Amino acid sequence: MKNVVIGEGRYSIVKQAIDSKTLRPLAVKIVDLSHHRDIFEREVEALKQLSVGHSGSPILRPIRLKGSSKVLRSGSVPACAPPAVQGASEGESSNPYIVTLHYTEVVDDKGYLYLEKLPGTLTDFLDEHERFSEAEGLMVFYKIAKAVKYIHKRGYTHNDIKPENIAFCSSTKLTKLFDFGLSMKIGDRTSSFKGGSPLYMAPEILNKTHDPVMSDVWALGITLYEMLTGVVPLGHCESLQELVKSLAEGSSGYPYPEDMSPAIVGLIRRMLEDDPKKRVSVDVILSEIRKILKR
Repeated sequence: MKNVVIGEGRYSIVKQAIDSKTLRPLAVKIVDLSHHRDIFEREVEALKQLSVGHSGSPILRPIRLKGSSKVLRSGSVPACAPPAVQGASEGESSNPYIVTLHYTEVVDDKGYLYLEKLPGTLTDFLDEHERFSEAEGLMVFYKIAKAVKYIHKRGYTHNDIKPENIAFCSSTKLTKLFDFGLSMKIGDRTSSFKGGSPLYMAPEILNKTHDPVMSDVWALGITLYEMLTGVVPLGHCESLQELVKSLAEGSSGYPYPEDMSPAIVGLIRRMLEDDPKKRVSVDVILSEIRKILKR
């Protein structure tokens, strides 16, 4: 029987797994280190600081990939284990809106991240329901913004915020940000920026002199726009060249539904300011959402 693949991206594949001791379902992200070692190391380094999955000591127990006879032993690379956080129990995240990393290992030329198994994504929800109502969308988005605030406070940027990288369960309202392979330390000039997903990239990234914190805010703005309209502003672009040209023309012409709340339109516009210095901060985003939801 073949391994069950539950996700695939530019740099990795994700398979289902079962922790044979706890019987906890896991998602195992597998990265080819011969080509993408830096991606693996970035994600491990970020989640060591942002996510807590165990006490910090290596856990030496077998992990079986679902649908396979292959057994791996976790904890073979203790340096990759997330640090202990006082009061955190196994499986508890240091932020409820960020994916939990339980442990990692390296086997030959493959890097393995053992993550909590998450439900579908915001993209899945939008594919089925087209868009959120304003109230529900803002409540879900508030959690996403809280995750980003925490990431920035801990000294990191995500660099690839989009619905496809946000887990969401419509029944429980569980919302979690994942995929930190492009994350960077704020102020780190030794790591090159890999770029995110073109439709969510801020215009200043084209100049290669961007502020990654404000670029995350832009991606948040595009994400909220998509959550409430069902489309991305430049989704009509048929080529990267056309997308770059449209980005250079500015965001002032982005269309908004006539029935969208003026307060929400105003907030999104402030998140999508072409000049990153004029873009609203995550703290202000959270404050404005609280005000809108109280009305």
